[in-house]
Amino acid sequence: MTTGTNQQVKVFISHHSSQKKIAARLKTALDEVGCTAFVAHENIEPAQEWAKVISTELHAMDVLVGIVGEKFNASTWCQQEIGWAMGRGIPTYMISTENNAPPQGFIGQLQAFSPKGDTAESRRKIFIDELINVLSTKPSVHVKLRKNLVGCLGTSKSYQQTNSIIYHMGKFKDYDDDDRASVIATYNTNHQVRGCYYARSQLTDILNIPSFKQL
Repeated sequence: MTTGTNQQVKVFISHHSSQKKIAARLKTALDEVGCTAFVAHENIEPAQEWAKVISTELHAMDVLVGIVGEKFNASTWCQQEIGWAMGRGIPTYMISTENNAPPQGFIGQLQAFSPKGDTAESRRKIFIDELINVLSTKPSVHVKLRKNLVGCLGTSKSYQQTNSIIYHMGKFKDYDDDDRASVIATYNTNHQVRGCYYARSQLTDILNIPSFKQL
């Protein structure tokens, strides 16, 4: 994913190896809405020193998302990752996907997300919606996330992705002139935005602009 800023929102996805498929799909969903997600089994090359890579990513993360389950709760590594995030004051969120198993330890004081939906895809979408709702209120990631959503619009590859990005953009109200110029340029060059009815009907209101004429 390429965005309009080099300051990407970095999400560390903490999970047990038995949850790696869920983590991989969550990573993809987060990448599409302006977050760069780290999943150990996908991001670490076999020859790399995995503990060192994980340590580096824990230092760099802006947000931690833990995929809760019984094996997650029993994992020393997962618990250390959670402790690292909480010790640094990093926004930390749990998503319950395995029989609604509650998080244990220090993170047990927080309510885990338990998205409802008929399919795994719909549950992921609901979780992403809830997560961005929360992150949009966090000063530590607010500007990064807003800028990255603007950048993601420029690389959108489908009307569906455009709709999702614009939906999340609507949660922000403090767009600046650089954001507006970027979106106007995107509208005039990316058919997946220009040809999307939802884009035409929503973006002028979200950005407070009269039209999509080039600035």
